[in-house]
Amino acid sequence: MTDDDKINVVKRNGEIEKLNLDKIHKILETACEGITGVSVSDIEMKAHLSFYDGITTKEINKALIKASADLITEQTPNYQYVSAKILNYELRKDVWGGKEPPTLYNHITKMVEQGFYTSELLTYYSESDWNELDNYIDHDRDFEFAYIGLREYIDKYSVRNRSLEEVKPLETPQLSYMLIAALSCLDTKKLKDIRKLYNDFSNWDISLPTPIMAGVRTPTKQFSSCTVISVDDTLDSIISGTGAIVKYVAKKAGIGLDVTRLRAEGSPVGREKGIKHTGVTPFLRMFEGALKSCSQGGVRGGSMTTHVLIWHMDIEEFIVLKNNKGTHDSRVRKMDYSVEINDYFYNRFVENKSITLFSPHDVPGLYEAFFKDKKEFAKLYEKYERDNSIRKKIVSARELFTKIIIERKETGRLYIFNVDNANDTSPFDAAITTSNLCLSGDTRVKCLIGSAVSELTLSEINDLIWNGVSISVLSKDIEKEEVSYQLVTNSALTKNSTLLMEIFDEDSQKSIKCTPDHKIYTKNRGYVEAKNLKEDDILDFH
Repeated sequence: MTDDDKINVVKRNGEIEKLNLDKIHKILETACEGITGVSVSDIEMKAHLSFYDGITTKEINKALIKASADLITEQTPNYQYVSAKILNYELRKDVWGGKEPPTLYNHITKMVEQGFYTSELLTYYSESDWNELDNYIDHDRDFEFAYIGLREYIDKYSVRNRSLEEVKPLETPQLSYMLIAALSCLDTKKLKDIRKLYNDFSNWDISLPTPIMAGVRTPTKQFSSCTVISVDDTLDSIISGTGAIVKYVAKKAGIGLDVTRLRAEGSPVGREKGIKHTGVTPFLRMFEGALKSCSQGGVRGGSMTTHVLIWHMDIEEFIVLKNNKGTHDSRVRKMDYSVEINDYFYNRFVENKSITLFSPHDVPGLYEAFFKDKKEFAKLYEKYERDNSIRKKIVSARELFTKIIIERKETGRLYIFNVDNANDTSPFDAAITTSNLCLSGDTRVKCLIGSAVSELTLSEINDLIWNGVSISVLSKDIEKEEVSYQLVTNSALTKNSTLLMEIFDEDSQKSIKCTPDHKIYTKNRGYVEAKNLKEDDILDFH
């Protein structure tokens, strides 16, 4: 009797049978079919080490997935499609219960009854509507995922009962895309609109942010990816802001928190002159607790960027809150931070002058002018500098900027919000006083790994490239005048804080956000840095 004959396998229905290597071989042959540069025997040898008596069929599939994923290298990238195929087989067994997909209507009905889907799916669309949409859904598109893309979908985006110890996915990617498309078309309820949007989503022509991918078809129905919360200098507002943080984290939104109006440490509070304000930091610690008190619907932890004025009296304490120095009581490290600066203070830096710091409540009108009126701000600021009755602190502009640069370099998580740039180019009448920091690393792009198309974030692409995987991204080939996939020759995480600008093309009605020195292709002048584009430049957007 061989060692394999001693191994018993527990099936999904609880039955026990002897390990059948022929079945495993057949699964791997199917998974490797049509894929070059992969070996069934190599996967079998690597996976066999994980087999033991009493192993379940699910654990065998996990071993096969891990074995094929472990074989992914720069020289053998196509194992990512083998592991993705096996993972897809496992996903379908979990969700479908077999080889055939459920009808959309039956799947939705069951999920609504169990509380995982919103009942609007059955309220606004009939059984016949869903039966018609069954003709449009293409489940084979699930096999276009590379392993890392499908793994990310299962772990982050698929609806699951996350309260259980073993968290099983309850849907497949195509089911998700179809339902998101249906709920995005409630204004028309036209099946042709749903079909078009489904194709855009499932072919990755439109990238969806996490809140939409993970939550739109659920009772939460969260469409907002980014939320801005402004806190006024009152206890009621601070308490309301704390509640809003918890609420929107639970709804899967990233948060930009504006605390610029909170008064500085040591400022008088209320009518009793003996009471002094504790400053911004203790409240930031409370906001941090609210941020981390719950997750984004179990998908990921909450994230928040907090903003403060460069002329705020607590600025020097604020900019070091993220670093690893100091004690727990003097740091608030689980958030990101942004300093709000306008041209007036850049000029003081260039001219090597001083900066006067104030508590916002001591300088009426200065906060509003900072965002709305450059001339009025300069006038008021200099007036308050001359007023000796106002509590203030004077620091060197270059020393303060140097501290900001050092913290930016050492933590990588202290950012700059250029107030004048934001408001000079804003289409809104109201002033922009804060923003939610959307990191470029979360941007999802269409890419090619080997022969399979996938959609990954820039951070994931960077990680894969540094692990030796060759990746091509969808690009414009100028010489051939066509869109094609081009190999990424280098990749790095950006450490410098740079201003993003948006370029809009009226002809195509498309836009792109980029840094000012990013080169944009024009038909009349070739490549031109974004900051040097002119109105008569002819853009070539796709």
